[in-house]
Amino acid sequence: MGALDFRKTWRFSVASSSDQCFQAFALAMSKRGAGPGAIKWRLERTMVPNATNQDKPAWPAIVATFDGRAGFGSFLAAISAQAQAAERQMIGTQMTFAVEPDSLSNRTECSLWLSNRLSSWQIPMGDMLFLQGYMGSVEQQLRALDPGLGVQKG
Repeated sequence: MGALDFRKTWRFSVASSSDQCFQAFALAMSKRGAGPGAIKWRLERTMVPNATNQDKPAWPAIVATFDGRAGFGSFLAAISAQAQAAERQMIGTQMTFAVEPDSLSNRTECSLWLSNRLSSWQIPMGDMLFLQGYMGSVEQQLRALDPGLGVQKG
């Protein structure tokens, strides 16, 4: 995984239903753990503009919004002014997972991207790695559905 992969759009081609793909995303984002990289996410279903053709119908999506740190990270934020400032800066950061509704093959095409209100230069370095970790977890959950998962990052 590249150091700046969190800034890319991840495209997946998976031999599973769109519902299974959404469930895999929700499972990956609900992973809390106890380590310093654990994050609380709020998940919301929505529709997003078609990623490949703006003239076509919108895609169903789930938007995960950063709601704060969890586990050891929440403890650090409670005792460290620097950790509190970094957490405040991340509040509202969003990651979007969308599924193309009209795939022409027997595979489901999905996209994942950081759709936050911050530029990547405003995100603390440690949080960039945590975000990338969650993106990697989405890939792992999709790969569990389909070992032949196709992945493109660009």
